[in-house]
Amino acid sequence: LGYGNYSKPALTQGVTVPGPPRQAPVVSYHTTAHIELDWAPLPDNGAPVMMHHVQTLIRDELKGQKVLEEQESVGRHLVMECLTLGLVYSFRVKGCNSEGCGEWGPSVEYLHQRTQVHFGTDKGQHQDHSYAMFCKGRAPP
Repeated sequence: LGYGNYSKPALTQGVTVPGPPRQAPVVSYHTTAHIELDWAPLPDNGAPVMMHHVQTLIRDELKGQKVLEEQESVGRHLVMECLTLGLVYSFRVKGCNSEGCGEWGPSVEYLHQRTQVHFGTDKGQHQDHSYAMFCKGRAPP
């Protein structure tokens, strides 16, 4: 007993809170009543991400930006309901694991609005469609 070589204990890398998302969430589906957000996996930093927090901010030209709400999601998808047409919303994500919650990732802004699509009929029939578009002029994904 006690003879022979022994191995040194392996140095393990410490577990920390998840890193922030590298990309902003994207709108994967939209209607007048809701939009659906999706985002890429977050860096887990040694422990699985168990919960995602999605923060919704609203921009008011007179009062600036304010936090509207924060929702939780187990997966990387969330349906945002009760949006008001004509308002600019901003969404961002952070992750939580056994060590706590990480930092917020980049945000994306959306203008929730209604448009009219006209069909080429003599009776002038039209149908309302709603969509969320990037405020920076890019089309929705």
